[in-house]
Amino acid sequence: MHSNKKRTIFEILLAVALRVINVLIVFLFSVIITRSLPAEQAGFYFVSFSFLMFSGLVLRRGYDNTIIKYVSQSSSLNVSDLSILHYALKKTIPVSILFLIFSYAILIVLKSNYLIHEGQYLSFLFIMPAILFLISVTFIGMFFQGRSLINYSIPCQNFTHFIIAGVILTFVNVEYAYNVTLVLSLSFFISSCLYFYIAINKKSSGYKLSDELVDLIDNNAKNNWFHSVFSQGLQWIIPVWAAVWITPHEVAILSVSQRVAMATSFILIAINLVVSPRFAYLSREGDFSDTKALAVFVTKLLFALSLPILLFLYSFSEQILNFFGDGFTHSSDVLHIYLLGQFFSLFTGVSTSLMLMSGFESIMKRISFIAFSVTILSIPYFGKTAGAYGVAWSVTLGLFVTSVFSLIYVKKLFFNKV
Repeated sequence: MHSNKKRTIFEILLAVALRVINVLIVFLFSVIITRSLPAEQAGFYFVSFSFLMFSGLVLRRGYDNTIIKYVSQSSSLNVSDLSILHYALKKTIPVSILFLIFSYAILIVLKSNYLIHEGQYLSFLFIMPAILFLISVTFIGMFFQGRSLINYSIPCQNFTHFIIAGVILTFVNVEYAYNVTLVLSLSFFISSCLYFYIAINKKSSGYKLSDELVDLIDNNAKNNWFHSVFSQGLQWIIPVWAAVWITPHEVAILSVSQRVAMATSFILIAINLVVSPRFAYLSREGDFSDTKALAVFVTKLLFALSLPILLFLYSFSEQILNFFGDGFTHSSDVLHIYLLGQFFSLFTGVSTSLMLMSGFESIMKRISFIAFSVTILSIPYFGKTAGAYGVAWSVTLGLFVTSVFSLIYVKKLFFNKV
């Protein structure tokens, strides 16, 4: 157990280091956007980017977390892990192409009836192709994660496309949001091709998927899909939904504050990258004692690493927001509310990953639906009465609900069994 702890700490520190690089790259990219574009154009970009991320999340159909679970178990199941990746792509890419055709048709109708701003129309127009490549890099990154190849997984999923986009944008005159969305689509395409080539050249042994295993994968993905849409998707649908009730400038403030606050969550994400495959393995072995020990250990490590970052962001919020331009300096109150929500998430620790990898996806689906409903239904009221400040309170309320229910179920399902 002592050697396992050492290995876990080493892999977590590697994941944290890569996530630090990721946070810095995303931060710098956001600074480039907000300083290069007028506030209205920046708002168009953030709404389009949120649409991209939410659409990609929905169209992945839950196969992202399913890939982690079954790739990590592929050796004991005696199946080829590459066949799991190929199957997930086969189930999602054709549907995504149909969605793109339908979305372009809707966009043209909105434009012809003057129901959408010209700048927002063009921004959507050029970012939509990136949906296909976003799904690809996510699945490939999850494949690497299932094989415990963190050094490939994090760059693939999180920041290679931003590096490519940043390099291209240094040679392009950025005046409008659609300049950025076009470059981002190209960057996702290049990144997906690069990592797909790396993935197919990794050694893979085992048989093809059996009909029985396909049924298990599909059922697992269905439950994961509901959870992903209601939890992860919430952060991306919020700017789009909030844009109905607040101004584009307030949407930009909301998006920037959200991204800064999420810097505290990179530790949790890094830890989940390491422990998710282990939770899946221990679940298959039925080892509740080691599961509890691992969960307690990494939660303590999460607190130790995350709390100082949260306090730093809270103490220097105005100075940090100043990097994004003068229009964001006085929005520190919005950031403070988001940081309170992240503090609630620290109490949840790795409980979400633990339940998803242990066969309790249906429970997480219900918890996520409750939190999603609370957030979405409260945004119109708080958005109209308090602007971006009110929307931030709606988000924090949803995170609080998720944290409370997750802790209750983890205690009941795991800790009481040991």
